[in-house]
Amino acid sequence: MNIDEQAQWKQEALLHAFAAIACRPALTKYLVFKGAQVLRERLPDSKRVSLDLDATQRWELREDIGDDAALSSFLKSEFSQAMRQYFASQEIVRFELEGLTVKKKPRHKHPRGWDAFEVKIRLRDALRTGVSGLPALVVDIAAPEPLLASSVEPLTIDGQAVDAYSLSRIAGEKLRAILQSLPAHRAKVDRRPGAVRVKDVYDVALIHAHHRLDDVAFWKLVALEFHVTCRARAVDCQGIETFEQALDSMRTSYSLDRTLPGDIDFDDAWAVLVRIIEFFEQQGLLPLECPDV
Repeated sequence: MNIDEQAQWKQEALLHAFAAIACRPALTKYLVFKGAQVLRERLPDSKRVSLDLDATQRWELREDIGDDAALSSFLKSEFSQAMRQYFASQEIVRFELEGLTVKKKPRHKHPRGWDAFEVKIRLRDALRTGVSGLPALVVDIAAPEPLLASSVEPLTIDGQAVDAYSLSRIAGEKLRAILQSLPAHRAKVDRRPGAVRVKDVYDVALIHAHHRLDDVAFWKLVALEFHVTCRARAVDCQGIETFEQALDSMRTSYSLDRTLPGDIDFDDAWAVLVRIIEFFEQQGLLPLECPDV
């Protein structure tokens, strides 16, 4: 399989894995789904490709299940059973669970309490019996964060209702994610330099295409979500100048990213981001300085 074939396969297999998870009450009780896959479900006419699944832990997960070892064991058991039961229930069985691992991120206790987990799912595909080493599906499960009344809305996956981020929460978090990838914040939280988050620049512009800034009520919600998510992860924002720290690198990475649909060019996406930040300033929410925790 070449890179494009792998991406196409992962996207298709991920939809089946998400459906399996949605059928497992013990998982849907403790996880709120988010990220590009949820964005794709919220905006089904978009061309956005998602190659992994993101979720956030509810606070009750650790309270009910216990320490890191118990959590890892719980997640491995529940995800494994979700895959096996769902795939076995299909009239024509295509996928089979080959292996599943759970890794804590970071390995040791996070100094700020932001303990996350990565679930890797390996499947066999009856339609690709001659292909060895199919790519793993990844579910990233972030540490809990405060949620507003506007943050979560039901989402139907294969006939099952799950809790997932609203569009306003997705937009607010994606704006924060851009800042988290930039040099100032990575230095603040003692993280090594990394790649800038160009997919999030695209996603914010995509959401804007469906909710223009004259939808003031929507963008006021986004501003509040941005504010609460930044405070949860100690992310500062002085204004557009904070976003501009790695502008040239961002423009280059955006143009080279093969997973982006190509229907929104960088300059247009960036112009949208500038207008959004100006709107936040008008709402009195910037500058924003969040103490480290």
